[in-house]
Amino acid sequence: VRGVLIDTDDRDGDAPLQFLFNGLVTVGQAAVPVNMLILGSNLSDLPDLKALSLSTAISTTLARMVITPAIALVCCYLALPATEAGPSRQSTMAVAMV
Repeated sequence: VRGVLIDTDDRDGDAPLQFLFNGLVTVGQAAVPVNMLILGSNLSDLPDLKALSLSTAISTTLARMVITPAIALVCCYLALPATEAGPSRQSTMAVAMV
């Protein structure tokens, strides 16, 4: 599959579906700016914060800052091959978490 999307021989971009891969790369590079635009749009019209109870705010913060990263860490740990050990596994885990 890799040889169909990416020209691995001489890297001159003549793989049969290279155009599809190039389009996916462009979409991937646009992901962070688009997310920043969406975040700015959501922050521009903040709701009334007095309507938010303290328990709701604490549970939402806990879920986003502790529980979700813990689930992602477990998923990355289970997705990586167990035979790989040492610094390369640790660096792969760090990249997968980002």
